[in-house]
Amino acid sequence: MDNKNEQKESLGLSESSLKKRTIIGRIILAIYFIASIITIGVLEYVQVLPNKFVFLGAFVLLVLFAAIGAIMKFKKSSKLFYIGSALAMILSIVLCVVCVYVVRGRLALEQITKNNQDKTEVCVYVRKDDKANNIKDAKNYTFGVLSSQDEDITEKTVDMINKDVGKSIKTKKLDNVNVSFQAIRDKKVDALILKKGYIDSFDDIEGFENISKELKVIATYEIKTESEKQVSGKLKDTFAIYISGIDTEGDPSVTSRSDVNIIAFVNVKTHQVMLLSTPRDYYVKIPGVSKGKYDKLTHAGLYGINKSIDTLEDIYGCKIDYYFRLNFTGFRNIIDALGGIEVNSDYKFTAHDGQKYSKGINKLDGTRALSFARERKAFKDMGDEQRGIDQMKVIKAVVKKCMSTKMLTNYESVIKSIEDSFETNIPYSVISELVKKQLDDGKEWNISTYHATGCNDKRVPYSLGSRAYVMIPSVESIDEGKKLIKELYDGKELDQDAIEKEEKRIRDRAENGILTKDNKKVKDLYNSSDDSSYSKHSYSDDDDYDSDYSSDYSSGSSSSKKKSSYKSSNDTSSRERSTEQSTARTPSRNKTRSTETKPKHTENKQQPTEPIENKVNPSSGNESEGGAAGSSSEGGSQEGGNTQEAPVTP
Repeated sequence: MDNKNEQKESLGLSESSLKKRTIIGRIILAIYFIASIITIGVLEYVQVLPNKFVFLGAFVLLVLFAAIGAIMKFKKSSKLFYIGSALAMILSIVLCVVCVYVVRGRLALEQITKNNQDKTEVCVYVRKDDKANNIKDAKNYTFGVLSSQDEDITEKTVDMINKDVGKSIKTKKLDNVNVSFQAIRDKKVDALILKKGYIDSFDDIEGFENISKELKVIATYEIKTESEKQVSGKLKDTFAIYISGIDTEGDPSVTSRSDVNIIAFVNVKTHQVMLLSTPRDYYVKIPGVSKGKYDKLTHAGLYGINKSIDTLEDIYGCKIDYYFRLNFTGFRNIIDALGGIEVNSDYKFTAHDGQKYSKGINKLDGTRALSFARERKAFKDMGDEQRGIDQMKVIKAVVKKCMSTKMLTNYESVIKSIEDSFETNIPYSVISELVKKQLDDGKEWNISTYHATGCNDKRVPYSLGSRAYVMIPSVESIDEGKKLIKELYDGKELDQDAIEKEEKRIRDRAENGILTKDNKKVKDLYNSSDDSSYSKHSYSDDDDYDSDYSSDYSSGSSSSKKKSSYKSSNDTSSRERSTEQSTARTPSRNKTRSTETKPKHTENKQQPTEPIENKVNPSSGNESEGGAAGSSSEGGSQEGGNTQEAPVTP
């Protein structure tokens, strides 16, 4: 009794005050204990920490709980009580913040991994001066649709239009996008139903540079397509991720051309990653789409992410397990959220949007980094390849920044940018297992890069139906890529210096048109008889055109069609045939110019619609490697005939 009275007197507290302080102390300790339990539960929930770290964390929190409790129960000092109380509250707040951030991160990853759909935006276009401002205004119009491309998408869109206008619309089938744009120019159809991505593909096509300014959109429809690919939810020792950068703003799941085509091959055991970049203008076949014809790799993205994957698998003979897709908005936002990046530019140059870059280290914000990664026309002879090189430099810089403290200090804004602009089909279980494994062993990763190459040319891609810049794949370059993939998967350590040396040797040979190890050139690999001849499509007089074809998708009458409004190139009795002679030579990057006289875009003029179907038969056996040899060739930066010279040329 005397001791208690002495304690009260020494602390200057009454009995009721002492009891109150004891209750407050217990409440504070209870809050800290609950926060600790929740934290341990959250760490188990996110599944990114190895068990040894979870147990260690639980032990530390328990020790702190015991220590703080002992301090707060020290009755001879009010100061220690307040220090213990303050420490317990601060730790409780910190633990709560940690829980919020960790859960936020998991939810963000689940957000970008849960989508298993492609979204296709289909637009209804009319001429700029057309009086129609919405789809109901056009209910009595004749709508042009593609005859051989996107048939399922078109059918679904027509059904939706029929519902909106309350009747079955009249449609005419046209051979390709080129013909479709010419038809609406010539007022042969009143409106066009086309994927949104097509109009952007014609920005560099001679005669159609301003087609987007000639048309307006009166309706947009979204078609969703479920992914057919099933992915494994278990982390494998080796796997491949397709990294696709689409040239659009907004929702990354909307199908669009893929400007970035990089495959990341990963060996978890040896901690090696190889980034393999493929030029977007590679002239290849798109399985299940191009019907044996050749097209640009970038156009595969118009048909969905899986078509891009199928095409790349066909080129390299590999299996791609997952994909990671980002749009330009996300690209800018995540770099800004990280406080910018530093990249080492190989050249001093000015980009097409006026951004200037010096040779050496450049500090870039999101906008400048995007311009750096997209630029190709400033590099005269290897624009598409240099763009791929620069894209991988940016990716490596972003990864490096994500591993720094900037990731923590800008966590919220980084997570926000990921949610809005990224999409992947990598299961969360695979991501968490990979993070857990990395935290467990802490080994550094060796990242190598390789860039496929080829020979510049002008061809007629399947998706365009009009001549455009393409890159004929180097069989030798593809074979080297296959070799590196096998070596990485077999556990062999890759030597970046050796890779770059071989890459340069192959590129130098490709610049001279040499595409195989046994020194074969384009003219040796392709049917030379097709070099000077391109099939044309034309439409005849107005009456013939207007009455040729009309189908109603909703009523299922498309199968009972009349003759096509644009005659087939194989029907010699009903088509106009045109043969253009050109100088035979090997395509080169150095001194090239077109010898073809291109048709004017006026009525009754013939339009190219498809590439000649010829096939390279390399030793690797991939029939996607190559295309028809053309009569003219252009430099790597001369897409559509427009060239911007670089201050420094490679």
